[in-house]
Amino acid sequence: MKTLVLVGFTLFAVACGGAEPQAKAPADQCAAGDALACERLCEAQTSLDACVPAGLAYIHGNNVPANPTRGQELLEIACSKENAAACGQIGEMLLAGKLDNKDPVQASVKLRQACYGHHAESCATLGIMTKYGKGIARDEKRGTELLRNACSSGVVRACYEVAENYLYGKLVAPDPARGLAYLKEGCENKVAIACYRLGLLHMNGEFVEQNDAAAYKLFDEGCQRKDPNACGTLGVFYRVGRLVKQDAAHAADLFSKACEEGQPFACSEYASMLLAGDGIPMDFDHARQVLEQNCNAEHAAVCTTLGQRYEDRTFRDVPRDRITQVFGIACENGENAACYPYGRKLVVGDGIAQDVTKGASLVQRACESQDRDACTYFGYLQLTAKGVARDEQSAIALLQQECDAGVARACTYVAEHLEFDDSSKRSNEQARKIYLDACNAGDGRACVREADTLWYGHGVVLNYKLAKARYEKLCNAGNADACARLGYTYQVGKGGPLSYPKAIDIYEQACTAQSWEGCARLGVLLKDGIGIDKDLERARELLDLSCRNHDPIGCFNLGQMYKRGVGVTANEQQGTAMLQWACLDHAKDACYALAKDGVRL
Repeated sequence: MKTLVLVGFTLFAVACGGAEPQAKAPADQCAAGDALACERLCEAQTSLDACVPAGLAYIHGNNVPANPTRGQELLEIACSKENAAACGQIGEMLLAGKLDNKDPVQASVKLRQACYGHHAESCATLGIMTKYGKGIARDEKRGTELLRNACSSGVVRACYEVAENYLYGKLVAPDPARGLAYLKEGCENKVAIACYRLGLLHMNGEFVEQNDAAAYKLFDEGCQRKDPNACGTLGVFYRVGRLVKQDAAHAADLFSKACEEGQPFACSEYASMLLAGDGIPMDFDHARQVLEQNCNAEHAAVCTTLGQRYEDRTFRDVPRDRITQVFGIACENGENAACYPYGRKLVVGDGIAQDVTKGASLVQRACESQDRDACTYFGYLQLTAKGVARDEQSAIALLQQECDAGVARACTYVAEHLEFDDSSKRSNEQARKIYLDACNAGDGRACVREADTLWYGHGVVLNYKLAKARYEKLCNAGNADACARLGYTYQVGKGGPLSYPKAIDIYEQACTAQSWEGCARLGVLLKDGIGIDKDLERARELLDLSCRNHDPIGCFNLGQMYKRGVGVTANEQQGTAMLQWACLDHAKDACYALAKDGVRL
């Protein structure tokens, strides 16, 4: 089970509105619960206040047959005459979907009208919508202002919503004492999410002394009041045995209940327990159903988890476009962790139309959120000018930073730069050492590069036989790119016998295993009809696939096809761009071709 570091759940607001304010029946006009009497007074406009209990009675079916349309008509009578309470109730009902479908935009119009009429509860709901961008444009500053005003008017739920503003000094002067007081008041008034937030502070020792027992009590109180965040956090306590006896079955039950209320983290944890059979029977189908239902509801964190499960093939037979779609939903809903895989898929056109520029920008965004793999890939994109201007100095600095932080692939890119862009004896020796270290750290690309140094004699005595033996060992261990290199040894007859049939068979297998070099080398043979019947259409498909996935052999050969109009419509500009990518990715033939044409990088 993965280690859980609890800083706090991403807050999941179940609804903006909280409890509906109880409308008072106008004194001496219609008795409480007498909907028909209130309806008559409302229609006659004798008492506009009577429209509120009458309208709500029809909406909820209290003492009259449920008729939301009629209920809205009665509320509109009063709202049209500037009765703020009636306007506010229409807004709340529209927001909750009690008047046919949910309509947050129209709800905000009615709530704004009520708020201008000094209806504090409506100001609170509008403030929450505005602060968090729930169905309307987000404006945190304006939302906070609305909530502060509602809090000053005595709306408890507005006070706990601005509590964290005061705790952390966000858009207001810092006042931790006030922030804590608001959370305590909210919890004492049975506002479940206030208990949860206060529990987080106790658990993490923020503004109060760290106290797991106090945190547990607050989470338990919040969970009993149906707050999914509190239930989910309580589930973690039981799953890891924090303060309480470890109880996986109880943890799974808590996660399940929180997930049913839409808590993303709880859904991910519940699914992981289903997949592992941890405390509950193993059930892959149910786990997938849980993740997919919540992702389809645009819970971004769950989409990230689902995408990762798709990528690691926990769930089989998932179309590539679905995997990309899932990461896209997560990224576009603010989940930066999904922007790296989504951006990468855009760069290479995996399950989506290729958009190198947008993809690179999303990878950069993920990098700025401290995603080390994203930073490594962005450094590579900068070096090869894919979707972003080439900036060798910044790229190497970024890659070296990630290498120093322990990202093996970043070290491999640094070593490639030393080997191919410097290529002195000393730099080759240094590159070889980095390859060995990165290979030992688990980067398969580095392992292949280390074997390449033997093939090319970079930093070590050239030895084709030993290089071939390394390729074969790596290939047998499942390294598809090593298989592609092994195939090449048979194609050129170095380090062993020449055999085109053997090379082609290995290329086919490597390409199927997603070695883009394997696809590229097979594409070249098909393009030229060497050892196999010429097939320009399949050659183009393979070279295009490999080039989109950053293989320089594929880019060089496809670029030549476009420049010469072989198997494709001639396109000098596109062909040159592909040669530039190949050259920047260390394909010397591409660099020579560009120099011959007088093209400078």
